[in-house]
Amino acid sequence: MGHQNTLLHHSISPLVAVAPVPAAHRRRPPRRLEDTLPPEIALKPPHRRAVPPRRRTRRENSQRQPPTHSPTHSAPQPLLTAPPHPLTHPLTHSLTHSLTHSLNHSLNHSPNHSTTHLITQPHTHSLNHSPPTQPHTHLPPSLVASLPASPPSITSSVGAFTQILIFHFPPPPRKPPYLHPSSPFIALFRLLTSLSPSTFAGFHNPLLLDALKAGMTQFTAELSHAYVNKYSGMKFGPLTEQKKSDTEHHKSVDVLSAEGRNCAKVCLTILERVKGDLDGLRSGCKKRFSKSTISRSSDLGELFKSYGYRVASHSKSQDGELKRHEDMTGEKVFQKLHEMKLQNTEKIKHLKDCESIEKDEHGNKKKHDNFDIFDLLKCLHRHLEEYYSVGHIATFTSKKTPCSVNEMLSWFSGLPYNAAYSTLLRDGFTSLLQKPKPKTIQGGDEFEVELDDLKSYYIDAYPNRITYDHINTALDHICSISYDILTSIAGHGDEYTTYAADFCTNHLSLSYPSIPSQCLDMLLDILRRLLPQLRYLFNRCKLSTKHSGWSQCLYGRDVFTTKSPCNNHSNSKPNSRPKCQPTCQANTKPNCQPTSPLMSYLTDSLPGHLPHDVSSIGCRSVCSTCPNGKKGMPCLTPLGFRGFSGSTRKGEEICDILDKFFSNFYLSSLFCLSPKTPASLPEQFGFVLSLVSGWNSPKTEATSRIKKSVESSIESVSINLYDQPTKLTAALTNAYRNTHSNHGGKDHLPAYSDVYSLAMTSACNDRVGKALCAPYVASLCGDTYAYFAEKHCNTYLSWAIYLPWTFWDLLNNLYNAFCSITCADWGCRGCLRGDKCRSGKHGVVEDEKKADDTCQCSSIVQCKGVSSTFYQYGFSFGEASTLNSGDTVKKCKDFCSQLHKVLHSNYFGKLFEQCDEYLRIIRWPFMCLLLALWSLSLLYLLHIAVVRLDVLRIRSHLRSPSSHRIAAQSLLAAARVKALANVKYFSP
Repeated sequence: MGHQNTLLHHSISPLVAVAPVPAAHRRRPPRRLEDTLPPEIALKPPHRRAVPPRRRTRRENSQRQPPTHSPTHSAPQPLLTAPPHPLTHPLTHSLTHSLTHSLNHSLNHSPNHSTTHLITQPHTHSLNHSPPTQPHTHLPPSLVASLPASPPSITSSVGAFTQILIFHFPPPPRKPPYLHPSSPFIALFRLLTSLSPSTFAGFHNPLLLDALKAGMTQFTAELSHAYVNKYSGMKFGPLTEQKKSDTEHHKSVDVLSAEGRNCAKVCLTILERVKGDLDGLRSGCKKRFSKSTISRSSDLGELFKSYGYRVASHSKSQDGELKRHEDMTGEKVFQKLHEMKLQNTEKIKHLKDCESIEKDEHGNKKKHDNFDIFDLLKCLHRHLEEYYSVGHIATFTSKKTPCSVNEMLSWFSGLPYNAAYSTLLRDGFTSLLQKPKPKTIQGGDEFEVELDDLKSYYIDAYPNRITYDHINTALDHICSISYDILTSIAGHGDEYTTYAADFCTNHLSLSYPSIPSQCLDMLLDILRRLLPQLRYLFNRCKLSTKHSGWSQCLYGRDVFTTKSPCNNHSNSKPNSRPKCQPTCQANTKPNCQPTSPLMSYLTDSLPGHLPHDVSSIGCRSVCSTCPNGKKGMPCLTPLGFRGFSGSTRKGEEICDILDKFFSNFYLSSLFCLSPKTPASLPEQFGFVLSLVSGWNSPKTEATSRIKKSVESSIESVSINLYDQPTKLTAALTNAYRNTHSNHGGKDHLPAYSDVYSLAMTSACNDRVGKALCAPYVASLCGDTYAYFAEKHCNTYLSWAIYLPWTFWDLLNNLYNAFCSITCADWGCRGCLRGDKCRSGKHGVVEDEKKADDTCQCSSIVQCKGVSSTFYQYGFSFGEASTLNSGDTVKKCKDFCSQLHKVLHSNYFGKLFEQCDEYLRIIRWPFMCLLLALWSLSLLYLLHIAVVRLDVLRIRSHLRSPSSHRIAAQSLLAAARVKALANVKYFSP
């Protein structure tokens, strides 16, 4: 995560109590150094960190000229004589300050051993860097042997301490590895633990000596936290290069070099994050967090924690990096943010003329001076958006459609900066909304002006009315969070991957239809493919490892997948399996690194979750791997993430950003604009449960309105021939979503099992009735049918009547696929023999007396083949924690039995009867009329087969006079078909 350390620190520096560097910027090793030390020298980490030494001015340097030392001098004297500041600096500051002075002085004698990088914490956090690491040095055996084993004196101890710092901490390598226990830090810790005031010969002030030891201890601990920025000490190449002009060949122009372009993209990427976080901090402190203090138990503290700062653990402690005080509230932070004004703004003429400065109602700019950091960021970000828009101009003729989640998120990230976005908001869906009566404004004596307000457009829908603002807000939410999802998963970019600044510039050359209606159709099709994949990822990342979740699974640049080769079999390095090596020490076994299922899923290589080969989307979507023989299986869109630049993270971070993505209540309302017939099993499953949701519950205004709309559609479509619409709605409700309010009686009988019993919010606890109702599955397409517009009730009624037979077949396919799971192929330990869990009979209870002779997994969640089968059919576990623990634990046999009950329940049979009855009633008059017409035609043909037409004295409609003598049999001949073309009925 790229943090805005520099600007944020300078904006709120009065908030920092101890150290200005956020904790997230100080990437520590996987394990602490003191954990690897022997018990007798293990130290607790300090509660306060040393303040970095301030930069001296020339005047101070001239006043503090160090004395000249000989090459053999260890320079411990400044360490003892430098007086600490009694008010502003903690105890270790005098050590840090003086030691820096002595170390810099010693560099004249050992120029190859610079140590200033160890005590100067940088204030920048680059997005293009390797994981911040600590300098790696190895202590020579001779130095370790020379350390005093007997109680040392204060002079020898401080001298040895300084010698280790000066001569055995060389500059960091190009890519410094993590700190190992063999580094000089072990020697420092051993030296410090041997210091005791009782052993200091010649000194009789134990308080002073305790303070000296504590200072050196904390200073050494701070060295273990130090990191080296990758850009530290780097000499950049030329940022520009000469290139001949395309228009004037005799002239040369300066263009960005490859390194200059990368540096510019790093800057733009940081700018996007800095502005977003500072705006969020300002708006939060102004309104929501105005009375909140900075602690972990407050909302303001959680906000700072998300920015990478370590906040106080509770409201009475000061163990964080930020000032925790009752007076330091959000309102105070807001004042601090606007307290600092830019100096010499008269030299920045563009800032006064920039269009980003707000204007009043008369068009005059509100500010001409007193600009702050927010005005500057607003100006820079406005021009950054212009850069995004320019990137779309070069790709306006592209025909490539997004075919993976990565590409779809990039498509949404760049949509606001494409010319098609403004036309989409203006003309894309306004014609699909209900237009209220326009307001009339008197324009003069003879004419009137109608005011067309887009914000007044709406759709009456269940559960809430949808307005133009709701749709506009939902689109803006999707586009903004898509960028955050990309940066959370793929990172902000580095020299080998795509920088986050390119996510909005259409660097993939994707197509954005210029016609508003086509752009809307493409947007909805992308959402229908994107949301199921993100929903599944969200459902897995919010679960712990106990429930087969991915919240603790790692992902990032250095995480292994199933496609990663195992090229490190060293037995001298620790592996990362916490159970096999509690102390993470090296062993004699090969060091094969475990893979991450989350990382494998993101890279489309997780067994059982392999995506389809999608090459085109839209009306003519192309997928070469969709199974034709297995109906009901949805097309699985690939994730498509390949280049990872971020550091190693956990799945719970993906869960947080996806939770924010799905938090928008009107996200699902977009599908009401152009509903699509549910074709796959998860789509039909989500449709039927959402349609009848609340129909049996106590009547509310919303549920009664949508139910009445469906009932009125039943009557209107049937031309009032079907006069009992409640029978059909009752059959739909019973088959799909019964109340289960009493949790007993006939609700749990096999003949009365409904579809909702497979996807309940909580499990039934009726042991007498042997209830198996539980949250087994959740449709990944539930977001698509969460809203129902009243204007489309006729369409919904048509789906509800014609789809039950197809829906039953698709549910039966899921049942057969579940029974076909072979646990031995998935490595389930209890089913490897195959004597009880047989292939093709997974979860099937054939004999009630031998109900345990099925899958031997402890729960359906622990069965490894179930989640992949559900995923292939568009489902995830409904509530894995409920299915996997406590009294509500469910096994594979429970789901298999309950699904079998649903398929063979009386409710489905009655639904089929009511649908057939409704179709018969509305078709019966037309069938009778058709039968009468065919009967008349048959009688006519039979009659004229014997008697010619002229005998009946019937006026002919044929032009030819001889048509009176045409035999009926000749009309059926193929040669006379063309003659019938001259027949003109209803002509004078």
